[in-house]
Amino acid sequence: MEERRSQRSIALGQSLTLRGASSPAVVLRHPVVRWHRRRDGRCQITLSFVVSHGDFQRIATMQLFGLYPELCGATFGGALLPSRAVAIDAALSADQCARFAMTQDAQRVAAAIRDAACDDPIRFADNYFATHVKQALIPGVMRGFSTRWAVEFGSL
Repeated sequence: MEERRSQRSIALGQSLTLRGASSPAVVLRHPVVRWHRRRDGRCQITLSFVVSHGDFQRIATMQLFGLYPELCGATFGGALLPSRAVAIDAALSADQCARFAMTQDAQRVAAAIRDAACDDPIRFADNYFATHVKQALIPGVMRGFSTRWAVEFGSL
């Protein structure tokens, strides 16, 4: 039986900056938070954002967002093009989601992420795990890959 969920998406503005534990900050363009409350009461928070192909290369090289080569699935639609932006969906770690266990409002989740201090763990790239990496070729036609994190986090 499919698990029933409520879902809300909230845009966080034009950009959001996350940092890695030992890496320079990463500026995410057009970040959107998806907040899901499952029937069993658990919540899942996914951050969707866009980066330049160059920033994606840096993210992949530094293995930010848990982008470990051994966890990346086969690429569909061909290799990512250097001339196009890359969209990433990244799930927030369960321990960080726990701070929103009693939250019933997606706006509060979005505000907490947007307004968090730069040293708040919710603003650390290390607490998000890339589930999907994709690139639009033309409207409706994508290429990219899913990661094993998509299974781990029950990605939508």
